[in-house]
Amino acid sequence: MDVITRAQKHIDTLEPAVSGSGGHAATFRACRILVNDYNLSLDEAWPILLSFNARCEPPWNEKELRRKLEDAARRPKGNYGTDKSQGRKKPEPTTLPPSKRIANGPAKYNPPPKAPTGPPPVPQLDSSVIATLAEKGAPVLSRYFLANISATDPAIVTPDLYLRALFDTARGEKTIIFADRKTQGQCLWPDQAKHIPTAAPDGIIFLGQPVDGFFRVRDGKKSRRSSECVLTWRHALLESDQMDDVKQWLQALITLPLPIVSITFSGSRSLHVLFRLEAATHEEWRGYVDQIKPALALIGADIQALTNHLVMPRLPGCYRTVNGQEKLQELLYFNPRPTLRPLLYATPLRNVEQDWTTRAAEIVARPDEWPVPLIQQAAAACTTYGLNAALQSLTPLLPPKK
Repeated sequence: MDVITRAQKHIDTLEPAVSGSGGHAATFRACRILVNDYNLSLDEAWPILLSFNARCEPPWNEKELRRKLEDAARRPKGNYGTDKSQGRKKPEPTTLPPSKRIANGPAKYNPPPKAPTGPPPVPQLDSSVIATLAEKGAPVLSRYFLANISATDPAIVTPDLYLRALFDTARGEKTIIFADRKTQGQCLWPDQAKHIPTAAPDGIIFLGQPVDGFFRVRDGKKSRRSSECVLTWRHALLESDQMDDVKQWLQALITLPLPIVSITFSGSRSLHVLFRLEAATHEEWRGYVDQIKPALALIGADIQALTNHLVMPRLPGCYRTVNGQEKLQELLYFNPRPTLRPLLYATPLRNVEQDWTTRAAEIVARPDEWPVPLIQQAAAACTTYGLNAALQSLTPLLPPKK
């Protein structure tokens, strides 16, 4: 029986993916088995994956299914459901190479010493590494750079729109929003999407991993924010709390090959960088984080935040209180479908300075044709991007503050 037939028989034994019941994890596991355990090419694996998809409830669209298969092929090799000996693998040498032999018979082979067990020590922040990387990013990083390369202009992204881009509500994915992180949350989204809290003394945060929203008993207490509630392990969080020079840190960050979803100013002094991992299990998620942790530690990553598997980033568009004043948790960059290409090399999609200046002029020229919400949106964008002249021209058209 050839390897493709064995792979097909194995996939036929898997339970189909069901929406709202860990469907992504089940599908991603099937992808990993095909391209990792059986070492099939994408073209070889695709027909088998289509047969699996036909049994899913509901089936994935082919574009999304292909993306999952390609994502699985980029992951490290590992055992995801079968004995590795069933798939293709490189044969091990049975004799020593000529350079290792001796004239009087075969040489005794001494295997290399085993690597030390346990995780290696995490490197400490290295200011010289940050400075070297920042030197590359400094020439392009400006007030408008991140907004111009975002998939959507951050100035028009509301908290609800942001969450809808991150989570697949059609497949039952939910998140919990917190005004008090010590509780079980103040809003189960999207069930309570009309009641998203937008301000709290310590700000608003949310669960970065999609959950099912159900309470489970853990250690004698009910919880809907535990690992058992997670549907798929999609994100990880990078914070800059250890850095005094946040601008230099950001200059270094844009040179790294990280699949960055969003960069949000915390409202105080740090940045929250949400990036995408898309792991099927907690163990797989932790393996990815452990791989990148040493490199990120060199640029001052908050290791505690990075290794927090539930991930609790700031929700953009909300407010926190700092020194008695309300400060915006401002979205600086947004791309819900990121790649590993460093942001430094991203192609600009807009010119926010020019776009909003033009929009303000159009509104002022024909104010009766513009609904008040769009005038308010333009004014908010001009405030965000420091377009003071345009903002002043819009101010007389805004409704009076209550």
